[in-house]
Amino acid sequence: MRSVCVSLIVFVCLTMTLSACTPITSLSSFAELKRVTFILKVEPLENDLEYLAAYELGTKELREKFMEYIEFKDHSLDLIPADNIIGYKIRYKSDDEEVVGFVSAPADYQNKNYPVLLYNRGGGPGLTLNEPSHIRFLAQFGFIVLASQYRGADGGTGKDEFGGADVNDVVKLIDLAEMLSFASGKIYMLGWSRGAMQTYITLSKDDRIDAAVCGAGLPIWP
Repeated sequence: MRSVCVSLIVFVCLTMTLSACTPITSLSSFAELKRVTFILKVEPLENDLEYLAAYELGTKELREKFMEYIEFKDHSLDLIPADNIIGYKIRYKSDDEEVVGFVSAPADYQNKNYPVLLYNRGGGPGLTLNEPSHIRFLAQFGFIVLASQYRGADGGTGKDEFGGADVNDVVKLIDLAEMLSFASGKIYMLGWSRGAMQTYITLSKDDRIDAAVCGAGLPIWP
C-alpha cells in the first residue's frame, strides 16, 4: 500500500510539472492556456476599435513630429490593424495569491514569430490599472504582450506591496513567456513609472529578459 501511495504522489507531481512546462502552441484555444497549472481562468477581450484608432492616430502624429530628431529613420509608421489583434484576460497563481493579467497578440502570431513584451504598469495600490485596450495597442507594434495587474488589484487576492512580493507576479509571466513555442524566443520588458521600478527589481532577480526599457521610473520606493 505504501509503495502504491508513493507511486501515486510521484505521478501527480510529474503530471503537474509537465503541465507547467509543456509548450503552448496556440492562443486560439482556451484549453491550451487552461492546462497551464498556474492559470486559473481565461476569458476573451472585446476589441475597442474606436479607442485603438485614437491611440494609433496619436502615436503616428507624435512619431512623425519627432522623426527629425531620431537618427535611425528606416522604420515604418504602420501598425498592425486593431481588428487583427486578439486578447485575453487571465487569472493566474503567483505564490499563494490569485492575480489578474492580460495576454494579447497579433492574430497571425503563429506565422510571424513575434517577440514577447512584458509590460509593467505604473500606479500604486488602488490607483492606475492596466486598460485591456492599452495592452492590445502594444500588440499592434508586433509583440505578444503579457501584463499583470499585480496582486490585490482588479479582483485579485493579496496585498500590493509596491515592489515587494508583487514582483513575483511579473516573474510568473516570464515563466508563461517561455512556454510560448510560437514566439521568437526573445523576451523584452517595458515599465513606466512604478512599472519601471518593477522592471528594475525584476532584472535584479531574473536574467531571462533580453532587453528592457524603463520610463519615468524611480529606482526604489522610499
